[in-house]
Amino acid sequence: MPQQLHLDLTVDSVESLQVQHERVLRLGGRLLLDRSDDPEEPLRVYADLAGHPFCIFVT
Repeated sequence: MPQQLHLDLTVDSVESLQVQHERVLRLGGRLLLDRSDDPEEPLRVYADLAGHPFCIFVT
């Protein structure tokens, strides 16, 4: 069975998360889950053009 790669990317603020959100959508990514308002661990999960998931976290 082929393994699927999952990337976790980080940014340093919720503001940066929003900037990258707009960039991902502009490049054709699709938002799967939005937890940007989570005070403990703000993040968003996306799918790339081929459907592979990746996350952007605030650290």
